[in-house]
Amino acid sequence: RDWSSDVCSSDLRNKSLTANNFIDIVDYLLIIDVDIDFDEDTFEKVLSFHNKQKNAHIVSATSIRGEDLYDQWATRVDSEYSEKGKEYYNKYKNFEYKKYYSVSNGFCLYSAEPFKKGIRFDYINTVSGKSDCEMVVVCQKFRNAGYENIFMLHSAKVYHNHN
Repeated sequence: RDWSSDVCSSDLRNKSLTANNFIDIVDYLLIIDVDIDFDEDTFEKVLSFHNKQKNAHIVSATSIRGEDLYDQWATRVDSEYSEKGKEYYNKYKNFEYKKYYSVSNGFCLYSAEPFKKGIRFDYINTVSGKSDCEMVVVCQKFRNAGYENIFMLHSAKVYHNHN
């Protein structure tokens, strides 16, 4: 996969964090991709997840296309992309939620504290040193700073319906 578009995307995300001191006035950051559909209850499920896991640092909805997990690139069980992320999801998708190495899925809630402490989006995998998905990299940066509680909320669904 060509990750070159993540260079621009991570730069734009970082600019939005610092514009008008935005990151200084929020406790959480919700990123929603423009190419997904979701029901209103997705907001409620993701935003109230902290009632289940008080120390969650990142909480992602689950993106589906047809019957399959759509966001297989960012859904990982370790630092490199492999089919293990999809296999892990398929094994645990009937659970309400599960912990992952990294997530995104087009609808993702981040604790603002790590961003306030300087974490920024990037596209260079902190383990391999190679270009990678910016959402994986931000999860890695959270982990490296001790914010390792990264969850996918399987019961909160979003749908990728585009081609």
